[in-house]
Amino acid sequence: MLLYWATIISFMPFLVYFFISVRRGLRLRRQIDRLQQNNEVLLLRNKILKLEQNALKKRQLKQQQSIEKHAIVTSPKINASTSGIHLIKFNRTAAWNTPAYQMSVDALGTVLFEGINAVRLKGFYQWKIPKKRLFELSSIIEKANFFNLKKTQFLSDIETIATVQIEIYLEDGTHQSVIFDHAAKYPLQLGKLERSIDRLIGSQKLWLEWKQNIQRLSLKLGNESHYSFVAYDQLCWFNRGKEVLRVETTGCWAALDLIVQQHESLWIEETTNTFYNHPADSLWIELENGFQFLIAKHKYKKIYKKFVQIIDQKSALKAPN
Repeated sequence: MLLYWATIISFMPFLVYFFISVRRGLRLRRQIDRLQQNNEVLLLRNKILKLEQNALKKRQLKQQQSIEKHAIVTSPKINASTSGIHLIKFNRTAAWNTPAYQMSVDALGTVLFEGINAVRLKGFYQWKIPKKRLFELSSIIEKANFFNLKKTQFLSDIETIATVQIEIYLEDGTHQSVIFDHAAKYPLQLGKLERSIDRLIGSQKLWLEWKQNIQRLSLKLGNESHYSFVAYDQLCWFNRGKEVLRVETTGCWAALDLIVQQHESLWIEETTNTFYNHPADSLWIELENGFQFLIAKHKYKKIYKKFVQIIDQKSALKAPN
């Protein structure tokens, strides 16, 4: 009898381990079944989402076709300045290593830019332009008679030439897309519109061979010393608001423009300050294409120092002892 109970007791740990293993196995099985059910639910939801996505794409395609159809039947006299710009798309293809990029600007002035070839910034970038430039673009679009062009393709027989595509949507649904190359006979106002879009949106300054020229420069050293520098004129130095000295500055231009060419693609356009009113220890720069930059000493210390050194050296202007 004692042997019988001793045998049972000796097997008890194995029996306990066996029952625990069975229980764990059943629990794991239930978890696996639950995960399989969740996976089936997710697969079903994914199928539903794909169906909804396809339906949404079809709806968008119908809306796009409706917009294009509306643009065709719209009255030929369209005023871009009164209708308002909804979206401008601009595409320049490459040929013989010429600049190539795609960009768009919306009604809020948000620019989306993709640099492809022969530009300073390759890849995707975003910036904003002031609304006054959108108004100027609207006026130029209207003068170019863009929406009244009967022909929308001006292409030559040359296959290895760059093309330009301009696509504009107005707020009333009007749409027009024009593509041309510079070897074809295209309207002169179309070329002017092309250059204006590049200039006002800011893409032309990203061309590798594009050279910016400073139109006006204002340097404030503290709250008292102030240098005023206008293109093809003289550099004036003011102390406490009074003109102290005026000298020729032809020697400054090349050195100053070189700094701009090297760094201006990294600067953010300034819209709050002005040539006459900007903070102390800062440099205000206006370029020929209308772009404006504020180079603050605390933000661009090295670049600011370069400008100050060039102006002091080339103009021989020194503050009095």
